Amino acid sequence: TWAIAPNDTLRWGANRVEGFSHVIASDYATDVLTADFDGPGGIGYRAHEAAPAGWDSGGGWFIDISLDGSGDWRVAGLTRAVEHGPPTDQSWFRNSVTGLPDPDYLDAVRVSSYAQWINGVLSPSVWNVDGSGNWADPANWSSGVPNAAGAWAVLGNIIAADRTVTLNSVVTLGTLRIDDNDRYTVQGTGRLRFDVTNNAAGIEVNRQGDPAFHGTHTINVPITLAVPLVVNTRSAGDLALAGAVSGSKSITKRGEGTLVLAAAAPRTGGPSARATSSSTGARSTCEAIPTRCSRATSPPGPTRRSTCSLPQPAPGGPSRSTSSPWRATAR
Repeated sequence: TWAIAPNDTLRWGANRVEGFSHVIASDYATDVLTADFDGPGGIGYRAHEAAPAGWDSGGGWFIDISLDGSGDWRVAGLTRAVEHGPPTDQSWFRNSVTGLPDPDYLDAVRVSSYAQWINGVLSPSVWNVDGSGNWADPANWSSGVPNAAGAWAVLGNIIAADRTVTLNSVVTLGTLRIDDNDRYTVQGTGRLRFDVTNNAAGIEVNRQGDPAFHGTHTINVPITLAVPLVVNTRSAGDLALAGAVSGSKSITKRGEGTLVLAAAAPRTGGPSARATSSSTGARSTCEAIPTRCSRATSPPGPTRRSTCSLPQPAPGGPSRSTSSPWRATAR
C-alpha cells in the first residue's frame, strides 16, 4: 500500500528478512535486520518498496525458515511505531537507488535475543553431497556441521541413490528433516541427542507432503531425549528408529506416514509413544516401545485416526514381540 492512498492495496507481498548487518553510529553499535519486498520489478515500483497504510499498525516481521518458501514461520520482531511524512508517495524502506531513508518508515522491536540467531535460522545446515559420508565432515554440509541444542540438520533432495551418513560421535540437534525419494540411513558408533531451549524437538520426514518424496529412511544409532520429540511423517514418507531410545520424555507421532520404533526398551522410565491424527485431532496413546505407528487405518471421517500397536511386554522386563499386540485406543 501507499501512504497517499491510506486504505488501498496496490500490490500484495511479503517483506522477507534476509539477514542482518552491523551498524556503528556515533554513540552506539547494533545489529540491524535487512529485508526485501518479494515482488520488485513492476512498473513504477522499486526494490524494497512497501509502505504501510495511513492507520496501519505495521504488523510483524517474520522469518520463513523453510528452504522453498512454503513452510514454517517464526516471528523476528514486532513493529513499535509507523511514521508518515511528506512527500506522501514514498515507501517505508530505504530508497534502493540513493540508499537514503524515505519519509515513511517503521521501527521494529526484535523478539529474538540476537540477530545472529536469526541468521542461523535462515541458514540451516543442509547435506550438500550426492553420496555417503561422515556427519562430522564440514565439507558435507552447507552451513557447518550441525551439532548444538536447537540446531537444524536437513538431509534433503540431493541424493540420486540410497546413501549412508556415518555418525561416530554424540551429536545434539533440535530438528532433523529428511526429504528424499531415496533412502537416507544414519548409522555408526555415535548417538543422536535431541535438545532445544523451549518446547519439543522434531524429526520431519517429507515435510512438504510431496508425493514424489516417499522414501523410507532409517536412523540406526541410539537416541537420547532431553526434551519431548515430535516425529512428523507426511504423506508417504516413512521412518524407522532402529536404535534404542532413552530418556523419560515422550515421543509424539504425527502425519500419515509410518514410524517404526524397532529397538526394545524398558517400560519403566523409558519414553512413551503417542500417535495423533492430522485430520480430526483424535489421538491414540502408547505406553512403551517397541511400537509401530502407522498411517490411519479407519475410513475417512470423524473416526479417522492414526494407530499405534505395542508388542506384549515380558513381566518386569523389556518389551518383546509376541502374537498378541496391544493396540492403542483413541480418546
